[in-house]
Amino acid sequence: MPIANVQDAQEVELSLRRILAAPDTSARVQAVRTLFVETLDYEYADQRLPLGSAGHAQLPEEAHIVARRDGVSAVYV
Repeated sequence: MPIANVQDAQEVELSLRRILAAPDTSARVQAVRTLFVETLDYEYADQRLPLGSAGHAQLPEEAHIVARRDGVSAVYV
């Protein structure tokens, strides 16, 4: 959904608060997916993406593709 009014913006804000309050990675991934799928009208996706972080201490070993829309993937890292 395009954010067209205050109610839409409040839904996004509530989703962001849920992401920040999530107790662990699994819950955060699900909260990010919920934002994209239920609020922003993306299609559900559930795919792990290995990052091969050997030598890159700042990166986790994998990311999660959580949603897709029009050739764009939402990725949780």
